[in-house]
Amino acid sequence: MPKKIKFIIYTLGPVFLLLGVFLTFSTYQKENNYSTTTGKVIATIKTGYGRHDYYYPEIQYTTTAEQTLTFDYYTFLPTFYTTGNTVKVLYNPQDPNDATVGNFIDLWLWPIITLFIGLAGTWGAYKFATINPNPNNQTI
Repeated sequence: MPKKIKFIIYTLGPVFLLLGVFLTFSTYQKENNYSTTTGKVIATIKTGYGRHDYYYPEIQYTTTAEQTLTFDYYTFLPTFYTTGNTVKVLYNPQDPNDATVGNFIDLWLWPIITLFIGLAGTWGAYKFATINPNPNNQTI
């Protein structure tokens, strides 16, 4: 087997696993260290062109210091956020402009996907590395 393919097989799983661990830790930190408030979708912004239009919500929220801020939220599920809906917002108390929507899917989808790919890829690389191409020690 070519060395490039072996390199890809042996590195992609662990790389995704490390990325998944990082994303999981980052999301966990946000859930535990960010302040929580309720925000409101004040607009749905359209971007793109023709058949490739993309919509994303603009969300307004008020911090505990009574500061009203807005942010554009790029998500896989823009149809979940229609103008007028209220959403849970997590924001960094030291930097209130650092905010995100606090629902489970948007917070945990990427960490779960990358952890799964990383675990499956690492397991697959291990299984691939332990395959004995000549189980009966026969010479070819």
